[in-house]
Amino acid sequence: MLPPGADREQQLRKNYQAKYGADNAAFLMTAEAEWQRNYQSATFIHWDLPDDLKNCEYTRKCTSYLGWDFRELIGDPGLLKDLLSGNWDERRFLQVKPGEQIKASFDERVITSQIIEN
Repeated sequence: MLPPGADREQQLRKNYQAKYGADNAAFLMTAEAEWQRNYQSATFIHWDLPDDLKNCEYTRKCTSYLGWDFRELIGDPGLLKDLLSGNWDERRFLQVKPGEQIKASFDERVITSQIIEN
C-alpha cells in the first residue's frame, strides 16, 4: 500500500474503475480522501537506512501534493535494535506474561501489566 499522495490516488482510482466502474470509482475516491482532511502534516524519521534520502524526498513530494506541512526528525535506532535482539529491559519495554493483561498505570510508565483475575 502506498502512502497518501498522487501515486496512491492514481493506483486506487485505477483499481476502483476496473472493479466498480467510473461513477462508483469517483464516489469511492471522494470517500477515500475524507480521512485526509483530518491531517495537516507528515513527519519523516531518518533511521540511517540506505534509502532514507530517496524516501524522505518521496514523503516531501506526497506532503506537497496533499498541501500538508513536512517535518523531518533524526530517529534513534537503538530501541528498534534492542526490540529485535531481545534486549528488553523493564524501563523501556513492557513484558506481558501469560495470564496478564495491559492496563493504564496512571503514572510516568503510562501502561503496566497485571494478572487477569477470573
